Amino acid sequence: MCALKPLLVLVAAMVTCSCSRGCDYKVAARAESPDGSLVALTVDGVCEGGLGGSTVIQEIEVAPNGAKADSRNVVFAVDIGGSVDAGPRVRWLSEKVLEISTPARSFDNFIKQSYEGVTIVHATRE
Repeated sequence: MCALKPLLVLVAAMVTCSCSRGCDYKVAARAESPDGSLVALTVDGVCEGGLGGSTVIQEIEVAPNGAKADSRNVVFAVDIGGSVDAGPRVRWLSEKVLEISTPARSFDNFIKQSYEGVTIVHATRE
């Protein structure tokens, strides 16, 4: 066990490093609901890793129209690996139904099925 102690300390330091760097977020797209009261925001996040790498994620937020991006409004997130084609696409099916589609082979992290009276529908695409 003594021989593993330096390795465990190194791994703990790498995990701490990767978690503390955080992410940079920006709104990439907006889609207003048909009645204009809500907006679905596509937010790009670039998160630096502890070993010099980075992860690119896209989040979908649902908020009142005019609101700023806020992580409390996230309804869906996916690691797109730097490929815009792997990202989610959104479209409003009605004032209270939002469809989010992703490629069949993507690694989705579907967070919520409904939010603040909005039903979230997930679809796959080729």
